[in-house]
Amino acid sequence: MSRFQRLVFDLASVAAITLVLSGSVGAETDKGGEVAFITGGVGASGRSEIEAVQDQYSLKLVFAYTNGEFLAEVKVVIRDAAGNTLVSTDADGPWLLVKLPAGSYQVAATVAGETKTEQVSVPASGLKTVNMRWKPPV
Repeated sequence: MSRFQRLVFDLASVAAITLVLSGSVGAETDKGGEVAFITGGVGASGRSEIEAVQDQYSLKLVFAYTNGEFLAEVKVVIRDAAGNTLVSTDADGPWLLVKLPAGSYQVAATVAGETKTEQVSVPASGLKTVNMRWKPPV
């Protein structure tokens, strides 16, 4: 690899890291770094960014109205079987990916004061997808 090619590669790597850390994907951790999660999925590029990394996570939450319109700014709380809060965040896009070990969890998601609750079993391998839907405002 020539010096020029190496420089271009290095710059592209820095740009990619900056993109992820700048919040376009919304990489975060919660509870002292024990549970990693990302939010996003706004627009085609946002969905592509999430899809590119979703195989690294065990749970995918999708937020939308019943008419299919995606939602953002959803307040999400995930608790383990003992009731301990593992994640508490505002999803800035319609998708939330979470790295959780296999087990049973309660997911509570709130939009405009209406909370939906789901019991979710996360498998030992693969990605569990949960669609959470709300009626659109009148």
